[in-house]
Amino acid sequence: MNRPGVTEVDFSSLKSCVSGGAPLPFEIQARIEQIVGTQLNNGWGMTETGPAGSRVPFRVPRRPGLIGVPLPGLAMRIVSMEAPGRELPTGEIGEIAIRGPNVFAGYLDDPAGTAASFQDGWFLTGDIGRMDESGLFEIVDRRKNMIISSGFNVYPAAVENAVYEHPSVEEVIVIGVPDAYRGQSARAYIKLKPGAQPFTLDDLSAFLAERLGRHEMPRSVEFRDALPRSPVGKLLPKVLMEEVAAQAAAPVAAVH
Repeated sequence: MNRPGVTEVDFSSLKSCVSGGAPLPFEIQARIEQIVGTQLNNGWGMTETGPAGSRVPFRVPRRPGLIGVPLPGLAMRIVSMEAPGRELPTGEIGEIAIRGPNVFAGYLDDPAGTAASFQDGWFLTGDIGRMDESGLFEIVDRRKNMIISSGFNVYPAAVENAVYEHPSVEEVIVIGVPDAYRGQSARAYIKLKPGAQPFTLDDLSAFLAERLGRHEMPRSVEFRDALPRSPVGKLLPKVLMEEVAAQAAAPVAAVH
């Protein structure tokens, strides 16, 4: 998408375009589809589901977080995060649970982790989402990434989707950091597009004012030349979380 001159390329011979391996920000998906002239074929899955789970039907209008319907032979539902044995009604946000022949048997040499990951035969994925009245599932974020700010649940993926709309942003990771007033607040780590200039937190807040609620607003921003990635190129919020935790645990030097 960022390759110079890509908008001049003739993609008319392209039959299929697939995204997988990591969450795809909606703004990036929309730009890619505009460039190549066809819808992306995407869905959701995990290593624990071998690794497929759902697919977005090709003719369904795209929207942020949409992961589609379960693949044939699989079942998915939304359950309470506090009581995972209770299925939630249509439209309510909870944890995505799945069962089917593709789901793994358990974690190697970790019976406690395996037991905690299953409820009545359903695998608790750790992904937060909901199901609409058409039976389409959408994902909100990973449960472990959720930020609780002033008592509100803040989902980093939603904040990242909004930040990606900024014309200077190439990549962004949003995590929760300690906040003396709110408990936690969102911090945006941003990699700028080549040639773009850094902007202030006030500038970012003004840009996001009509895109996010007040409780979702990043309260700090940090620009990086590169964001942490896995060997397969997946952005890694965990690395930044560990960095923040290490900074919080470091002893404060005495001032004389």
